Amino acid sequence: VSVNRGCSGGCSFCALTTHQGKDVVSRSEESVLKEISAMVKRPKFNGIISDIGGPTANMYHMNCKSEEANKVCRRVSCLHPVRCKFYGTDHKPFIRLLRKVRNMSGVKKVFVNSGIRYDLAALDDEFVEELAKHHVQGHLSVAPEHASAKSLKYMKKPEAQHFTSFVKRFKKATADAGKEQFLIPYFICAHPGTGPEECIELAVYMKQQGLRPRQVQTFMPTPGTISTAMYVSGIDPYSKVKLAVARGWKERSRQRALLFYWKKEEWPYVREALIHWGRADLIGNGEHQLVPSGTAYGAWKRKSSGNMELSMGMKVTRASKQEELEENWEGIVKQK
Repeated sequence: VSVNRGCSGGCSFCALTTHQGKDVVSRSEESVLKEISAMVKRPKFNGIISDIGGPTANMYHMNCKSEEANKVCRRVSCLHPVRCKFYGTDHKPFIRLLRKVRNMSGVKKVFVNSGIRYDLAALDDEFVEELAKHHVQGHLSVAPEHASAKSLKYMKKPEAQHFTSFVKRFKKATADAGKEQFLIPYFICAHPGTGPEECIELAVYMKQQGLRPRQVQTFMPTPGTISTAMYVSGIDPYSKVKLAVARGWKERSRQRALLFYWKKEEWPYVREALIHWGRADLIGNGEHQLVPSGTAYGAWKRKSSGNMELSMGMKVTRASKQEELEENWEGIVKQK
């Protein structure tokens, strides 16, 4: 059940604000309850609502509280680098909605599977506990994206300390509820502004926090985002400072490998990256080292076959000249 659109976060790599807007638009409580009432009457409804949320679930009814300020506002993000003093962060409307929905006749469970802003969740004294006790389906999605303050600045994300505090609070709330639940953190590697030093900082942080993500995102340029502008130009558009940009399969592969430091099959790739970056001190069996000693080679050591290439880490079959001509309507016209 979608309850809101838009996002005030303004993350550099996200195009959401381009097509949904920075101002969050939320449905009324009555509208949401009316939809769920109709849902309950469906013969095949099993009583479980898999998700009630939006792009950012806990931004329900969060918006600028000053009409005058909003008229002249030119900020890309309401939350970065510091939260705007006019931005409302009241979680009570969302908590009230969740309570009403889970108490409706015919509804057994209500889950929040949409991502949440953990820095906003920390501002409320009961939201995290309410969420952990009633609305987590075993896993909760959060998006710290990185641990390096430098990388997070270019991403327009909150510093890692906010995520660390949220993890502790969520674990305690889960234990108090007598449940076994887990956080699913999203991390990005090879984002513009993230070089070897920042990548290593993230890997060390993940080990310290006991984080072992099953998947990570290698940054991909997408239309309409600040991150894409930084990737193409190699420059921060605000400060005009030159950025470290991981280009090519080798460098991007190295950054990806480090985030899987805990997987045995990735150890040769991690060693190669650490040696290449001059950080062989992180290879060994010590508590503060990432991988044990062993062979080192890159993930790009592969056999090429025919017209198969690797583009951005993905296998791509290149079309032949004839195929390109056949797909081109101008070419077809010329052939005739």
